[in-house]
Amino acid sequence: MRTKRITIIVCAFFYIILLTLTFSARRIHNASLPRVTVVNLEFERFEDKVEAEGFEGEPSLGNDPLDKDNKEKNNDIGNSHINRMNFKLSVGIPKELYENHKIYVIRREIVNGEERNIAREVTNLEIGQSNDKFYEVIRGLSSLDQVVLTGQDLIQDGSEVYVEE
Repeated sequence: MRTKRITIIVCAFFYIILLTLTFSARRIHNASLPRVTVVNLEFERFEDKVEAEGFEGEPSLGNDPLDKDNKEKNNDIGNSHINRMNFKLSVGIPKELYENHKIYVIRREIVNGEERNIAREVTNLEIGQSNDKFYEVIRGLSSLDQVVLTGQDLIQDGSEVYVEE
């Protein structure tokens, strides 16, 4: 009788421990993952300085031979060259992020039947022009990608990560 009672107590204790571990498994797993913060890239304005000779339909600076007053006023500007600033919107990556770290993006992948956050290194990143704070992204990233902002030194390509809000 006594051995039956001890066996029942040990089994009950064992199942209580298993039930506790089952409900806290996700929290234990997340505590062991590297913590990262992410940012979505935004569209930034990049300048294109274009020098052209008399755009069609645009007023020119001093190249109308019949307008003597205009020619005298703008004699120091040049014959028919117009300096014009064009702006384009492109996805921009912060300069300090590009220069100091490897670039990782977060992908949602299924691992062991569960959807998880996996860090993937960007290897085909091509940048173009720059402005004060950003480089223009030509290829490799889009505005929909979640780019790892902090925690790059803790992760590798293919690592599961915990994304902090």
